[in-house]
Amino acid sequence: MDIGFKDRDMRRLCEDEKLAIKKLGKLVAKKLRGRLNDLQAAANLNELPAGNPHPLKREFEGCIGITLEGGYRLVIRPANNPLPLRPGGDLDRQRVTIVTIEYIGDYHD
Repeated sequence: MDIGFKDRDMRRLCEDEKLAIKKLGKLVAKKLRGRLNDLQAAANLNELPAGNPHPLKREFEGCIGITLEGGYRLVIRPANNPLPLRPGGDLDRQRVTIVTIEYIGDYHD
C-alpha cells in the first residue's frame, strides 16, 4: 500500500525511531513501526493483519483507527481518488490502496 503523511512533522514521527520513542514511549513506538510495516506490506486495507482497523467518527470522520497500545491509535485516511465506495455508500476496503497518516496518539481523552 502507498503511504502518505498529513504533514512533514507526521512523516518525521513515523520515520525517526528516536523521535517516536521520545514522543510516544518505547512500546508505542515499537507498535507503530510494526503497523507501518504492515501497511507497507499490504496490497489493500483489507489485508491488514493486526491492529483491529475500525472506522472513526466525529473529528476523524472518514478515517480508520488502528490500535497501537493501550488507547494509542494510528489514524489513517483512505486517499484513493476517487474514494472507492460500495453501492451502499460504505468504503470498499479491498480497493483502498493509498492512505494518509493523519494522527498518532490517544484520541479517547
